[in-house]
Amino acid sequence: LEVSLEKPRTEADYKKSIVEALVEVGRVSNTLKNVLDLAWSESPIGRPAPKNFRLDKLMIELVDITERLAESKKIKIVSEIAPNVPISGYRDKLAQAVLNILENAVKYTPADGVVTIRLEKELTRAVIGISDTGRGIPPDDLPRIFDRFYRSSNSLDAHGSGLGLAIAKSIIALHFGEITVKSEVGRGTTFVIVLPLD
Repeated sequence: LEVSLEKPRTEADYKKSIVEALVEVGRVSNTLKNVLDLAWSESPIGRPAPKNFRLDKLMIELVDITERLAESKKIKIVSEIAPNVPISGYRDKLAQAVLNILENAVKYTPADGVVTIRLEKELTRAVIGISDTGRGIPPDDLPRIFDRFYRSSNSLDAHGSGLGLAIAKSIIALHFGEITVKSEVGRGTTFVIVLPLD
């Protein structure tokens, strides 16, 4: 923006500078939001008490969002959501954690691929499975994908701060849950989230 103001320019040049600046501001803003979310998940100060909510209802909402995200790439969304899955926690934050994974599934799956979303209810736990037919994660990258700011060698061409999966893991841990991943390059990735039932 400072360079743009150094000398008179055409209206088109000014517009181009503003658009480029808005893109950068958006990236910085998103990274800052992610850092704040990560800090929130790791500090009990000022955190409200957890509340009971239905995980199945939340997952149905997230399936709807994912379908809209996938529409332009013609990615098929397959979902199987078990009914009546009560858990305790922070609904909006857990939604963000799961949505981070769903957004990645859509982002790294090519056009006409498939993303599968499942919620199962077991004796004492809820199990969320998110699978895609995307590019997969190289074996050397798998142990580090939950590290802060880490970007897989297979994702360097995509926008992102490298915080999405770190936030997801931190929020899931806050809910006394676990997240695991299996992946095969060229064939896809599966994330499994296990959470205790209320």
